[in-house]
Amino acid sequence: MQRIVTTPPPSTPTSDGHLSGGWWRDAEKGRILCELCPRECNLKEGDRGFCFVRQNINGEMMLTTYGRSTGFCIDPIEKKPLNHFYPGTSVLSFGTAGCNLGCKFCQNWDISKSREVQRLSEVAMPEAIATAAQHHQCKSVAFTYNDPVIWAEYAIDTAIECHQRDIETIAVTAGYISDEAREEFFSHMSAANIDLKAFTEEFYFNLTYSHIKPVLETLKWLSEFQQTWFEITNLVIPDANDSTDELRELCDWIMEHCGDEVPVHFTAFHPDFKMQDRPRTSHETLLRAYEVARRQGIKYPYVGNVHDVKHQSTFCASCGELLIERDWYKLGVYNLNLNTCSKCSSEIPGCFAPQPGTWGAGRQPIKIRDFVTLELPQNAQEQTPPPSESQKMENTAAIELSSSQEQAIHALACQVVCDEVCASKETRSVAALEGADKEMVMGAFVTLKKNGTLRSCCGVLGQPMKLIHALDQSARRTATSDPRFPPVSPSELPELDVDVSLLHNIQPVTCNAQERHEHIEIGKHGLIIEQSGKRGLLLPVVAVEHQADERAFLEMVCRKAGIPIDAWQSDDASLETFETIVTEGPMPNSCAAQLPSQQACSFINNQSLRQLALMTHQNIDAMLMGATPSYVMPGIPDGNVKGLLYQLTHEDGSTIGVMQFAMNKTVPLHSTLLQNAQNLAGQLSQSHTGASDFVSTSTPSLALLDDPAIHGRLSDESDLSLDTTTRMLVAMDENVLIAAYDSSSDTKSLIDTIRSKLPSTSIEHAQLISFAVNSTTERLHYTRIPKARSFEGPRPPAVAGAFYPGTKEELDRVVEDLIQDAPDTKVTASAVMVPHAGLIYSGQLAADVLGQVDIPETVIIIGPKHTRVGLPWAVSPCSSWSLPGCELQSDTSLAAQLVDGISGLEFDAGAHASEHCIEMELILLAKLAPKTKVVGIAMGNATLQECTTFANELNKVLNALDNKPLLIISSDMHHFGTQEVNNSLDRKAIGAMHSLDPEQLFDTVKTNHISMCGMIPAVIVMQTLLDRGELNQCTEVGYYTSGKITGSYEKVVGYCGLVLN
Repeated sequence: MQRIVTTPPPSTPTSDGHLSGGWWRDAEKGRILCELCPRECNLKEGDRGFCFVRQNINGEMMLTTYGRSTGFCIDPIEKKPLNHFYPGTSVLSFGTAGCNLGCKFCQNWDISKSREVQRLSEVAMPEAIATAAQHHQCKSVAFTYNDPVIWAEYAIDTAIECHQRDIETIAVTAGYISDEAREEFFSHMSAANIDLKAFTEEFYFNLTYSHIKPVLETLKWLSEFQQTWFEITNLVIPDANDSTDELRELCDWIMEHCGDEVPVHFTAFHPDFKMQDRPRTSHETLLRAYEVARRQGIKYPYVGNVHDVKHQSTFCASCGELLIERDWYKLGVYNLNLNTCSKCSSEIPGCFAPQPGTWGAGRQPIKIRDFVTLELPQNAQEQTPPPSESQKMENTAAIELSSSQEQAIHALACQVVCDEVCASKETRSVAALEGADKEMVMGAFVTLKKNGTLRSCCGVLGQPMKLIHALDQSARRTATSDPRFPPVSPSELPELDVDVSLLHNIQPVTCNAQERHEHIEIGKHGLIIEQSGKRGLLLPVVAVEHQADERAFLEMVCRKAGIPIDAWQSDDASLETFETIVTEGPMPNSCAAQLPSQQACSFINNQSLRQLALMTHQNIDAMLMGATPSYVMPGIPDGNVKGLLYQLTHEDGSTIGVMQFAMNKTVPLHSTLLQNAQNLAGQLSQSHTGASDFVSTSTPSLALLDDPAIHGRLSDESDLSLDTTTRMLVAMDENVLIAAYDSSSDTKSLIDTIRSKLPSTSIEHAQLISFAVNSTTERLHYTRIPKARSFEGPRPPAVAGAFYPGTKEELDRVVEDLIQDAPDTKVTASAVMVPHAGLIYSGQLAADVLGQVDIPETVIIIGPKHTRVGLPWAVSPCSSWSLPGCELQSDTSLAAQLVDGISGLEFDAGAHASEHCIEMELILLAKLAPKTKVVGIAMGNATLQECTTFANELNKVLNALDNKPLLIISSDMHHFGTQEVNNSLDRKAIGAMHSLDPEQLFDTVKTNHISMCGMIPAVIVMQTLLDRGELNQCTEVGYYTSGKITGSYEKVVGYCGLVLN
């Protein structure tokens, strides 16, 4: 039976630095396969991995350097380098032996290539490291010198100890980590510097003995994760990675996948290790890299390992003001107000304190042994003991449990969850298990549900383990560590249902891959699939709850793994089934009864909270007057909170405020409040004449937020009951936020208040959460709804030069080629559907559709809203649409009629400012029908009922017109499946459109998870034509994927052209 180990199993490090490792599995002939990094070292007994520090001992993976560290030294944070992470502060740095790359130019080769662990290292357990950092008042601890990925277990444990002391943690890494380990590792890191060593596979393969793709995947993942601040370093090596073309390609990739605000450090190479045949990097080369980055759009490039104050300093990307002056690692001029430019108030990305650190450029070695307070037991094993015979056996059989044992297992899981949630340290008895605690299982999962909806689910699996250990670990993780959700709130406990799944009989499905569905039994089998290092698991109950057949269940587990949904039919994807023993039931009243009564954010009392609100009020007034605010709140306790709401209530009853919160982490109270005060002062200065008078005649309110709880959709919450004296209710929908706290009210009244303030387009979509609140006032309401941006001039092009040529001459040439075969005789159409990808990808298909239809004097283009900016359903208020060398007029009269006639539709230039779905159709219309007028509508999310209502009201507007406009659906088809997956899914969606049933299209796309971006516009247009009696025929003009253009079929986007009559 194959063992699969993901997160490290519970274990204690031995006195020789061995710890049971995670991220490995059994391989052939007694070997094990390491899955921590993309190397996937296949190790026989006694073998060490490429990294040296991970070893196969007694058939299990061991980290052999746990607590064995070197190089303990306090550095300036800028040395990592991190320029946007608490500048000027000190960081305690350390590393271990070994590395998972083989860089010929390694600058720390004496450590990373060392094989003498005991000689080079000191004993330093996580607690000692955190204590040392705290003693020396270091803001952060950095895992550096060699790559911390290879000692992830040690780094994670140290990070946990640091975070308990409010010390930040930093990974300095090459980013060469597997998909399985990436989230677990970086979720414990406050910041990271990723070493992007070059931008060619040739460089990575020949000079580092690795590959570039996993590094790029790490950078993309960090950009999406958005909880770990990261910066990028590129060591520029002469004649290896310093060509202007490669630098440009590197910067373009960063711009596309990480954005323009990630700092990029170009550092100088010096000859070292096995690469001493190259000269040092010239200063001129670094400046060339710097200028390339600036030209490509990167806002914060830097140079390093040379003395260059100008190019190591930070400037405002908006006004050019010098913000942070750096002379090597010493700070000079500092013109930041928290995270904003002191001159123009533009926000600067990163993590900043009210004042910079004062560490300077010094370097201070420390003796970590001075902080060792916890020794390993004297009888600790010198070598990891071999597993017993019972542990080695293949545990594939179901264990026999009595009814009383099953009940006891469920009760114990519930108690563990409650203890974790309520921070209880009571000793739990296992006597009720009647010996079942010693039974061996292949894993366990604990699932929490709330009103039938998943709240959290975590587990352990892959090797025989005692039931009690599997149950304890899975229940603890479920309570606090599911990365998809915030930790469970004590207030949620009474509403939870708890399922315990004990795994057994894990079996590979060894038949022909195409026949695997025939070996799956719904309700009996759970699934584990793996392909290309990505793994997904679904419990048997998932198929039952979703009423899935065998094929649908296999597609679901592929989707969970993040691989193509047809990967289960591929021979290179491994598939296993397993069975479960399930005990389920509600959280016992005895557990829910132990709810703590502690006040939210109890580190601060009511009097101090009122003082803090008043001092913030004074700070806002000082900022508006141009005076210096108080950056220190003397005598007022500071601490970490989940969020805060600060509001000024004017004597006329009007309010202005700011609200900030985080679901999965905390923020420091004083600095966060000061930052929000700065933002509020900026809002006031822009929106209120006489802003100081407004502040002086306003009353401040401050609420601190803690203990978030999830409650589901607003539209589903008819029975919600909160303790309104202690909790604030919040509704969220994309960029809409409504908060209500009233200690004298009831839950229903709070929900009614929220519902009355929400835009109509958010009622069906808003999610409800609540927070424990510590407030200066007994009643507090806050509303944040995006305001429509008015705009009366031409709408400038947003994607010229990116999606299509940016010059008139080149654009004319390309478009003429696309429409040269358009027929002279046109057909009359009620509507068309055309794609909106880059012109080289889908332009020909769009031209084939638009070129064959008669285009009337007005068209209405309805496309999907690809950004979160602006209102959810938005008509462009522009007077015309600008393109390179020409303009198309807007039908402003019809646009106004649509806004007046369709509920929820509003004018908003913001939603259209960077939207491409309408602009891409204008390019062809400008040639085919240059005198036509255009109305552009960008649509966000909508339910089927909302689509139907929109269509009914659109039809009424159209009925009042003398001349019928052409309706244009702007939509691409499924995104980023394989060619086979896209063909299958797109055909389902296209077939639904051929059915002439808009509801069938909506259900088909939703049920099959088809990422057809313009599905909502298509449903609206089809329903409109149905209402008008004009939906009688759907003619397909063409279909293909981006693979036809690129020649690559692994990740494609589908394009379809249709004519509707």
